[in-house]
Amino acid sequence: MAFTSPPYWFWLRVLLLRQRSSTEVGNEFTSQYSVGDVIGEGSFGVVRSGLRLCDNRPVAIKEYDDWGNSGRGSAHWELSLYDVLRHSNIIRLFDVWPLGASLRLVFDHGGVSLLIELRRNGAFPMEKSKVCVRAIGSAIAYLHSMYVIHNDLKTANVLID
Repeated sequence: MAFTSPPYWFWLRVLLLRQRSSTEVGNEFTSQYSVGDVIGEGSFGVVRSGLRLCDNRPVAIKEYDDWGNSGRGSAHWELSLYDVLRHSNIIRLFDVWPLGASLRLVFDHGGVSLLIELRRNGAFPMEKSKVCVRAIGSAIAYLHSMYVIHNDLKTANVLID
């Protein structure tokens, strides 16, 4: 299976939003989402907590800086993957917002990172550890079945509820 370009719906959304000014698009984004604190950082930019206002659903908003240049390959790859990946233990991408030179990907976010949970409460009891390891193993096995390797698997990138 080849993941070479983002899905058609992404390009359609980019074309539609690019016909409007950045201010209009930014205002529409802020009318649909409340953006919170930074919850993660990487070479691409930052991830912020957020809230989808229509249903008060917690979201994570990944902001690619300058996605038209340095971040484009990474963003395209990620969009390609999320268009085909379907697994209960892999977060879901449900919105995309190109805003000028940046790109915002909106993900489901209903948990806390494993890193934070371990720092707060220490080691898990054996039964909870087993459940967690099975869930992570299931997601990794699924990714591998799709010929995808997660290059940044760490406690900070594992969300638990």
